[in-house]
Amino acid sequence: MVVAGGGGGGTGCSHGAGGGAGGFRESSGAASGCYTASPLGSCVSALPVTVQGYPITVGGGGAGAPNPSPKFGGDGNNSIFSTITSTGGGGGGGWTNSAGRSGGSGSGSASTTLTNFGAGNTPPVSPPQGNPGGSVSPPSGSRMGGGGGAGEAGNTDGDGLGGDGVQTAINATSTFYAGGGGAGGSSCGGANAPGGDGGGGTGSGSGAGGAGTANTGGGGGGSYSSQDGGAGGSGIVIIRYRFQ
Repeated sequence: MVVAGGGGGGTGCSHGAGGGAGGFRESSGAASGCYTASPLGSCVSALPVTVQGYPITVGGGGAGAPNPSPKFGGDGNNSIFSTITSTGGGGGGGWTNSAGRSGGSGSGSASTTLTNFGAGNTPPVSPPQGNPGGSVSPPSGSRMGGGGGAGEAGNTDGDGLGGDGVQTAINATSTFYAGGGGAGGSSCGGANAPGGDGGGGTGSGSGAGGAGTANTGGGGGGSYSSQDGGAGGSGIVIIRYRFQ
């Protein structure tokens, strides 16, 4: 399993979009004992490994957008093992700047344009390593776009909510990875927006965005004006193999 770093959350004068989750790539569990892989790994052949050293890159999460707003959060960094590269999540935008950024999963939109979210699965692989961010129109004091997750797009479960990641038992405990960050709304815009299952940070309507959880690839939460966006969570690489 190779999960990239999540994108940082954005900040804006009234809205900040959630960061996209890091790309998630996994192989089937059939080659190294029986365990439940994620839906994205169920049809993927495992890579052969031998007793030797391997260069491994674990991508860090993107920095949260600094105030004063509007600012983009930083993109997450790639994770690499052998021939597999998972792409870092897109950093979330702020209220008056441009479209969400693309990546393993895309960041949410912080504008009124419905198509202004970041694309997921960029560059494209099969099965897809992530999903696009979400957007809300019109914003009018509400939360904006949550970041995409490995399992679903941002805003799938409600305005501003990060997309859920996917669940795997590769580490012997069923765990979610690569959830998108929640969006931050204006102070008149209601409650904080949760991040997606899999380490997505919570968006804030009154303070700094929540950070994505370390070693999950979760996107950072967006923030309200004059507060920092949440940092994306670092990625993780897990190699499971049959000893005998």
